[in-house]
Amino acid sequence: MLHAALEQNCSLGTIARIVDAKPRRLYKLNAFGNTPLHSAVARGAPFEVIEFLAKKAPGILTTKNRRGNTPLHIALMRGRGLTTIKLLYTEGLDTPNKRGRVPLHLVSDEESCLFLIKKNHRVIVVDKRGRTPFYYAQKNRAPEMILSLLR
Repeated sequence: MLHAALEQNCSLGTIARIVDAKPRRLYKLNAFGNTPLHSAVARGAPFEVIEFLAKKAPGILTTKNRRGNTPLHIALMRGRGLTTIKLLYTEGLDTPNKRGRVPLHLVSDEESCLFLIKKNHRVIVVDKRGRTPFYYAQKNRAPEMILSLLR
């Protein structure tokens, strides 16, 4: 029910009522292994909804879906912005997904890149294809990110 409400872009009030009625819904996985937080981030839910879910169930910040992605991985892939990245970041969340990509491989903007670097994310790390964050920054034509990685 919570996943369906998120897919329909229901208001924060509706989401809160669903969660308050049965808090364990926060931990229910959908067919892709996504928590409601994964779904909210992937669907572009308003920040207030993402914040509500993250604060109600902080344990789901580190939950990986079937592809090995945490909500942080998805936020970075979808370019959700620094405010969301800071909310979803937890210490030690430099773990790779099933493709071997750590959050720095997935970053799409300079602000988030600098934030991850300051949080001691490894800059020189290769995914399962042998590609570094530099490769993805160059592929995405993001010269500012390349400069950030080199600093």
